[in-house]
Amino acid sequence: MNSKRLKKKLKRFIVSYQPLVIILVILLAVVLIHTNNIIKSIKTYTFSGTGEYVEINNGVISLNYDMNYLNGSDIDYIKEKDLTVVDYKIGYYVKDGDNLISIGVIEDQNEDGFSLKNILEGKETFNIMELNSNNFHFTKERIDLLKNGLYFVIEAKDKKGNDINDVVKLDIRKITK
Repeated sequence: MNSKRLKKKLKRFIVSYQPLVIILVILLAVVLIHTNNIIKSIKTYTFSGTGEYVEINNGVISLNYDMNYLNGSDIDYIKEKDLTVVDYKIGYYVKDGDNLISIGVIEDQNEDGFSLKNILEGKETFNIMELNSNNFHFTKERIDLLKNGLYFVIEAKDKKGNDINDVVKLDIRKITK
């Protein structure tokens, strides 16, 4: 008789709204926990700065659980006269002590030379996108070093053999939690 009563109560419970409410509460808790983890894993930074040769505005670094992205954005050559360089290495770096570690660098050399203005103002020159799992540009070490600052470095040599060295410490701001 006791087992009949238990079966009857169980049957009433199952056909009532209570199991549905319990399942929905558990599902909602799982969704909220997952959403919170996703929000915490997304880090977005903006950066800007001015050096001797460039002005950088509206730069963005977005790091999340599946894709990392650096958009070097608006880079303007600010010298009045364009320079022709025969050898260059230009890009974004983070600092570890006194050492600069590259995130994304372009380099080339040619006896005929390149327009420094055209190199710097190229629209896709300093845009980097990679899967989080690739760890080529955005290694864990480099991401951690963003707290020490972000730098834009121009190392070049003009046609006359003069060295150009411009290290710009960028103002970087984290805009997510």
